[in-house]
Amino acid sequence: MGGEIEEPYEEIRALGQLVKGDEEFAKAVFRHAADPEPVLRWLTEETVARVAAEALGLDLAQMRSPGRRRDLSQARAIAAYVGKRSGGISFDRMGRYFGRDGSTLVRDVGHLEKKLEASPSLRSLVDRLSAALPKAK
Repeated sequence: MGGEIEEPYEEIRALGQLVKGDEEFAKAVFRHAADPEPVLRWLTEETVARVAAEALGLDLAQMRSPGRRRDLSQARAIAAYVGKRSGGISFDRMGRYFGRDGSTLVRDVGHLEKKLEASPSLRSLVDRLSAALPKAK
């Protein structure tokens, strides 16, 4: 064993045989896989919600209210999406912060993800919100 490679490098099948798509696609996938987005574990639900409310021109108290207005629901979904992606904050935790069930946010985030695929402006908004999060404690 002692650190020896069991199979000579030349005999290992090429990664290109394992990845569907052309060479440029494979390079892009591996380039992004090498640089995972850092997860800000210290990020809190309140911080994410406050930044989202400010970016969306809403009051944080409105986002935490029991209202079901579409703009408030979408704002909560955006905050949950960014919190999950940037801070590893579960939908259940964000749901409790907003006074909602986590499954409600899961459904709303699912709708948001479909909208993000179709709307570059919404995707840009979410990216700006993520960038606005404080990067240090």
